[in-house]
Amino acid sequence: MSLLFSALMLVYAIIPAILSGNAIHLHMNLIAVGIFLLLTNWTAYRNIPFLFIRFLTNRAVSSSRSIARGVWALPIVIPKGYTILAALQLFKRDSYHLIVVMEEKGDVIGVLPEQRLVNGFLADGRADRAVLELFM
Repeated sequence: MSLLFSALMLVYAIIPAILSGNAIHLHMNLIAVGIFLLLTNWTAYRNIPFLFIRFLTNRAVSSSRSIARGVWALPIVIPKGYTILAALQLFKRDSYHLIVVMEEKGDVIGVLPEQRLVNGFLADGRADRAVLELFM
């Protein structure tokens, strides 16, 4: 959304000059701010995977702190074919999670603590593995 609005700001700054055919109607302040926002938002968009990895690597400290305080665990229920990356994307900040893997019939296959899921992802970096492989 921020990329779209910064692009719209650039269009809004340039349209009056195009419609009037006169460069005097060009809003240089809006163009400068629009270009700055567009480049900043594009850089932030490109860095999302790195921010996600940083979020996961900091989970070990936050989860051990949560366990020491005795915080309620927030369960994440997933089917057995779910990938590790898809399960990790369901994590919420400032919450400790237990991942419950279920069959289609509703039978519980197993429960994983969040750190085992994070370690399974960070160990080899393969995001396409099924969560079920972590039980083996």
